[in-house]
Amino acid sequence: RESFVRADAANLSEGGVLCRTEEPCELHSTVFMMMTLSLKGNDRIIKCEGIVVRSEKKGKEWEVGISITSMDGASRKIFSEFIKEQKH
Repeated sequence: RESFVRADAANLSEGGVLCRTEEPCELHSTVFMMMTLSLKGNDRIIKCEGIVVRSEKKGKEWEVGISITSMDGASRKIFSEFIKEQKH
């Protein structure tokens, strides 16, 4: 079963993403993500796959934790640069 869920990233790290959604995601399910990251003034789209490791109701939203399991080389480079930029 495939579905689209819009999410806003609340926290990013090298290993995963914490998102806020309007609907739950099934725990331990595999997800395909496309994220738009602003890097050096340019929006860059990256693609990756992950596993839902957390899905908790918080008020009207859901907090969904996703452990990244795969990412192509170009996306990994952009993602790593974005994470480094956020730390400074």
